[in-house]
Amino acid sequence: MRAMGRPRAYLDVLDDPSAPPLGKPTGPDALLMGMLAHMFHADDDVARSELAVFARLVGPMDDKQLRAYLDDLVAQPLDYQALARAFPDPQDRDDIVTLAEHAIWSDNRVEHGEVDMIEDLMAALEIRPG
Repeated sequence: MRAMGRPRAYLDVLDDPSAPPLGKPTGPDALLMGMLAHMFHADDDVARSELAVFARLVGPMDDKQLRAYLDDLVAQPLDYQALARAFPDPQDRDDIVTLAEHAIWSDNRVEHGEVDMIEDLMAALEIRPG
C-alpha cells in the first residue's frame, strides 16, 4: 500500500495503472474517500465504472464488499468545511477538485446533483471556477 496524506496520492493511483492501491484510509484521508463515495452516489446509481475507480484506490474487493464500503462512507455526512480545514494548501485543494471530477466523470455522464456537489465543494475550498 502507498502512503497517503495528500490528495495528489489519489490522483497518482488513478493516473498510473501500475500504481498500488492506497487501501482504506484513516484521518483526513477518510474525508477524501468519503467525498468520493458521496460523488459516486450523487446520481443514486453507482455504476460498474465507478466501482472500478473506487477499487483502484482501496484495493481488491469484490463488488459486494466495495458497495458495502461505499454505503458505510455515504452513511457519514459529507462535511465540506472539515475537508477544507484538513487540506488548507491551495495545491491540495485543486487536487481535491480534480479528484471529485474524476468521480463524477467515471460513469461518463454528469448529473445535476453532481454539479451541485462540485460547486459546493469549490465554494468550501474557496476555489473559483476557471
